[in-house]
Amino acid sequence: MPTITIPGIYQLVEDAEAAIILNDLLNFYDNEATAEEQRLIAKWMPFIGQNRDSAMAFSLVVGKQNSRIDRTYLAEVPEDYLEDYVTDRDARLEALNDPLLSYDFKEMARNALIDIDKSVGFDVLNLGTEPFTKDEIRAKIDEQKNAWFAQDIRQFDIIKSYEETDVQFQTIDRANNRDTSQRERMIFVIENSFGAMPIESEREFEDEKRWEYLGPKNDSAMINPSLLNEDDFLFFFLDKAVEMGKIDSQIRRYILNPDQEITESAAISILAVLGIKPTTESYFTVGASFNPVSQLDSLMSEYVTDQKAKIQGQHTSLLKAEDPDEFVANLLGKDADDYVAIVGEQALNRQAQQDLFDNYSWDPTKDIDANIKEMFTVEQTDGEGLLYSLNPNNKSWPKELLDAYDIKNIQNVAGEIQRQIISNIKRTDAGKAYLAKLASDEPITVQESFNVFNEVIEIIGVEGEKFLALTANQLNLRLELQFAKDKLDPKKMEMYTDQLIGGLANGGVVDPSLIEYIDRDAIKLVLAKSEKFEDAFGSLEFHNDIVARAEENKRLGDFNEDMGSISGREAATEKFLDSLPLEEKEAFDNAPEEYKNAVYNAIGGFTKASDAFASEPFMDIVNNAIAAGDVVISENQASAFQSSIPDYVRGSYRSRGYINADTSEEFYNHIEKEVIPNIAFRAQMVGVNTPDSLEKLIDSMLSGKDEEGNAVDYALPAYDFNQSDYDRQLGVTAADVMSGAAMPPGVYDYQRGRPVEDISAKYDLSKFLPEMQTYAKTNPEFAAFMAQEMEKEGFMKEWQKATTAQPLQDRGADLQLQEDERAYWADKLSDAQAAYNANPTLENNEALQKAQSADAKAEQHYQVETGKSKFAVIPPEEPEGTPSAAYDPRQYSVSDKLITDPSLPDEIRYPSYFKALEDISPEDPMTETERQEALEKARQEIDMMPTVDDVFDYKIDPNTGDIIKGSGASDVAQLITTTPQTTPEFFQSQLPGFEKRYKESSFFTQEQDRIKREQDQEQQQAESQRRRQLRQRPTGMSVFTRARR
Repeated sequence: MPTITIPGIYQLVEDAEAAIILNDLLNFYDNEATAEEQRLIAKWMPFIGQNRDSAMAFSLVVGKQNSRIDRTYLAEVPEDYLEDYVTDRDARLEALNDPLLSYDFKEMARNALIDIDKSVGFDVLNLGTEPFTKDEIRAKIDEQKNAWFAQDIRQFDIIKSYEETDVQFQTIDRANNRDTSQRERMIFVIENSFGAMPIESEREFEDEKRWEYLGPKNDSAMINPSLLNEDDFLFFFLDKAVEMGKIDSQIRRYILNPDQEITESAAISILAVLGIKPTTESYFTVGASFNPVSQLDSLMSEYVTDQKAKIQGQHTSLLKAEDPDEFVANLLGKDADDYVAIVGEQALNRQAQQDLFDNYSWDPTKDIDANIKEMFTVEQTDGEGLLYSLNPNNKSWPKELLDAYDIKNIQNVAGEIQRQIISNIKRTDAGKAYLAKLASDEPITVQESFNVFNEVIEIIGVEGEKFLALTANQLNLRLELQFAKDKLDPKKMEMYTDQLIGGLANGGVVDPSLIEYIDRDAIKLVLAKSEKFEDAFGSLEFHNDIVARAEENKRLGDFNEDMGSISGREAATEKFLDSLPLEEKEAFDNAPEEYKNAVYNAIGGFTKASDAFASEPFMDIVNNAIAAGDVVISENQASAFQSSIPDYVRGSYRSRGYINADTSEEFYNHIEKEVIPNIAFRAQMVGVNTPDSLEKLIDSMLSGKDEEGNAVDYALPAYDFNQSDYDRQLGVTAADVMSGAAMPPGVYDYQRGRPVEDISAKYDLSKFLPEMQTYAKTNPEFAAFMAQEMEKEGFMKEWQKATTAQPLQDRGADLQLQEDERAYWADKLSDAQAAYNANPTLENNEALQKAQSADAKAEQHYQVETGKSKFAVIPPEEPEGTPSAAYDPRQYSVSDKLITDPSLPDEIRYPSYFKALEDISPEDPMTETERQEALEKARQEIDMMPTVDDVFDYKIDPNTGDIIKGSGASDVAQLITTTPQTTPEFFQSQLPGFEKRYKESSFFTQEQDRIKREQDQEQQQAESQRRRQLRQRPTGMSVFTRARR
């Protein structure tokens, strides 16, 4: 078997045929591969190049993956289009090579050149930036006419994929405590990659975790072969980032083609865009030098490393994603900063360090001591904008240090730390090298100075923050040591106690009146257990303990008042009440005088507040007074709120827009007289006592639903809050006026200066409020039940009927009679029409015409009698010809004038006369005498009826000018109406029915539940009061909580 003599790899490939198959890989190894890539090839070559079969299997994998990539063919290009393309391309090339154009303009030309190639599909020809004639480009097109192009998957790409899988397997095996060899893993990778996943029965149990990774990866290799390894994912991610505007397209192009020629001016331009200054040397590496191009190369290499680290691990997730585009877009969309590296971030950090070094102006001719002391004199700015430095001899330090420590202590400690830092720096490698060169008079390089400087910055911090922390820690340690010594000196402890109390008083923590009650011994006990005085002085919990104990001492102290006088006992009571919660003291102040006097009398028997608190009989008297005051406060609040409910409702209607500048007087009066009393009544019945609860009630009444969305029974109709609904539903109609149910709308009383009042009864729930208030206090559930019943339409109608004078004549019966008569003639017409349809003879035709005429007359009669028509009905004139034409209903007409209009003829104005004329027929004619008699009778009927002035109008007394109601109204009302009930009488008549239905409702169950709750609460309150009295008795313990700890 011949030996393949390929340097560096020949010893791994001994089979000639395998070498031929792997020729591309071997060439890549020798000519292009980096050291790391050569290492991977050498690692996998013993497995894929051991013989012809293994090399062929590997080659088939490569071919299979390439076959899965979408093919791209050259499109047909017309000759004239090709000529335009070449002209345009040459112009871009000329701009690209123009030495006078800036880098930015050249980049624009380069981008335009790329876009031109892509637009015609020439990007697959890789023309680059070389000039070509039209014939040369045509020749290239002809050469590749039937070829297809794609992103080739190289043999090394497969090895790279193998390696990534092997790395994942190492991690998976370690996590599962699986001890495997590298050979076993590599064989598993080669045998199972880029194929279908075996069924579960064919897989080893111990390999399941491996398959959880490899299965999706194999699927992805078939579906998305261009995303084979992590480098593919990197380029895919960058393309998507450019598309979404997350990174600059120049960066992507530079990474895509790192071998592209970059001039020094172009590199400087790119560095400037990134905010990085070109530098000729590195402060970090002795002897290293840079030019802008190599600096840019280094920067981009670091960026690729940073970007790979940012998306590390996401490639595994991508393998399982159904849509790679969507997966990456989601990463970039919500957490772009977490996945997109900053170009030049490491360079910017190095530049910041170098700038810091330059700002400190390190002098390489001076020793380390001098340079560090000089560094400490540089001024900084604290959080409040004040200047300070780290110089131990300086008196300007950050405010937080000056507030906590003495200036001399700060300077002493800072000086000690500075000397220690200098000593430590001299012992470092950088310090030793620096001092050695300084001693030998050799020139010190900038890198050597920079190394020492970085050692100092590492200790003190960029802005000296680490040095300040060291100083504060050392100061705390000194204070702890000093305070430990002072604890042994009683005089010093007295001094510390005075200092703490004075500080609390000056800071407003302790009221001056409490100072005499402060327990100094307890303070000393806490100080003795503190590591330093500042701990106790700055403890808010300790401060609260001091104040609480002082207040308790004052509360339980002696009564110094004259207990023999009323004023003295009142003063002692006031002192005693000061120790109670504010709400209890307020309740006592509102208690009736007899309760207060009982407390004043009882307190006279005590000399100390503690004895009063310990007395159960006395505390009972005090608690009774507080309870009585609570009742007064509740009643006052409820009364104040109840009286203001109408104002709240009115304001709510205005805020919701139901009352505004366009609101009519009628609708506003309806709200004032009907709606507001209704809501106020409902509020009182359900115990509403706050504006919020009232607003919720109004919401539910307007919407018809409670807060949970359940329907309520007390919803307001639309006409109670919407004016258009009010006008449509409650506005006075013609039928109301004609039937006497209401006054005509807009009728004006010129004598009284206002519209005529509608005296018909209005339903108002507030009328029942006096009758229900007793029930609302003693049994609110029953009151709420009655309020709900009163909302029902049937109850409203019953009240309306019972409390309003009703006509003695049954109008309902009269109306039913008219409707029955109208239905009779309609049925007759229907029968005649059916007979004619069945047998259209002359006889049936005449019968149909008579029925039509009779039905038309009946309709007009019905309209007039029921008040549905306020216009006169004009009968047809007798035409010439056949008499039957007179009965044609289409000849009837309606006058445009009211029947009360005197300009109309008598037979139209007088309904009874018109009715008499209706009865005339050829078979039963009317003589002139009979007609005159019917007309006179109709006039007498009209004259006998009382006029509007007699019944409803008002008269003015000629002597006094007062308005006097017409006497005829009451007389007529008594003659033609029933005697109405009063609202209280009607309520009492309904009460038995209410009580019966109440016991069958859920309200009754609620009442029983309330009674049980009240009984339980009374027991709990009694027990709570007993416990409170026990708690209020002094225990004799006066040790601080903190001291106990």
